[in-house]
Amino acid sequence: MLTPYDNHHIRALRVLGLCFLPLMALISIGCGRVIGHPEHPQAQPAVVRLLSDDPVLIRESTVEIKSLGETAMPALYRSMSGASPQQQARIIELALQIKEPRDILEDMVAQAAQSPHEPLRVYAMKKEAQLLKEPSSLAGQIRGTTPQDVLSKHLRDESANVRLLAFRALSGMDSKDAITNDDLTFLIHDQDPVIMTSAAALAAERGFTFQGPEDREVSADLRKLLFHGDPLVRATSCKALGLTGAHAQTAVAPIRKLLKGEQNTVVQLQAAIALTRIGDPRGLQSAIPILRSLSNNSDSSVRIAATSALAQAEIRSAQSSPPRDPGQPQ
Repeated sequence: MLTPYDNHHIRALRVLGLCFLPLMALISIGCGRVIGHPEHPQAQPAVVRLLSDDPVLIRESTVEIKSLGETAMPALYRSMSGASPQQQARIIELALQIKEPRDILEDMVAQAAQSPHEPLRVYAMKKEAQLLKEPSSLAGQIRGTTPQDVLSKHLRDESANVRLLAFRALSGMDSKDAITNDDLTFLIHDQDPVIMTSAAALAAERGFTFQGPEDREVSADLRKLLFHGDPLVRATSCKALGLTGAHAQTAVAPIRKLLKGEQNTVVQLQAAIALTRIGDPRGLQSAIPILRSLSNNSDSSVRIAATSALAQAEIRSAQSSPPRDPGQPQ
């Protein structure tokens, strides 16, 4: 027969159990990558040698760990927590060669992608983007999120390199909504000119005109970046402005100025296409000679794009020209 003390003791144990179960669940999230995967007895000693500073030991352990294959992955996973950024990169490089178990591999790379050490974060971000694009990715099963969810978190990273990698990875996905309009609204104000102009070009493709009070300075920034030292920035600025069409009338003069001294073929092409899209008669006059020249370029992609734009520019130029007086001599 239970005494009142016994009943009180049982209730206390139940409460303790309720508190203990969530704690165990949290612990199992980390340990779950290892539980259920066999580990070779020699794996842990080999990983210890891998983390040494001796190049000979590192080479020997690398060969041994590769031979152990996926039975070494649990030991590699556990070693991540106490390893330096350089050691973590070494571990991930080896894990990427072993490839399996996939859940352990993806979780190791995801951990490194959150590292406070920027070079490691950039390195892991590149690998994470590659893994998430593969059909065998387990991102949804491991974290309950899509690859887009995983990558979009990096769009607000303090490192411009990480933000750019995330942007490019998301832009390369099949889904047109991989980067949301909210993300674009944030990124078109990015301090990094490559990210800013790339985001502005994508936003313009979606119909952003940058005419609102909050985004009006975007157009001004794009006009300034037409003369940036990086040709990629110049070309993407032209593309972004051109995609807004008639809304970019104030960009005609600086784009024409850019064309006069520009030597980079890609920048010339994007500037001429931008002037064609804007449709201003003065801009068309500057664009047509450039497009005619580029339509004979040795690069087939440049040649095709220039030929297509030239046809549009000539049509728009003819439409914008005032009708000729029949009595005027030709």
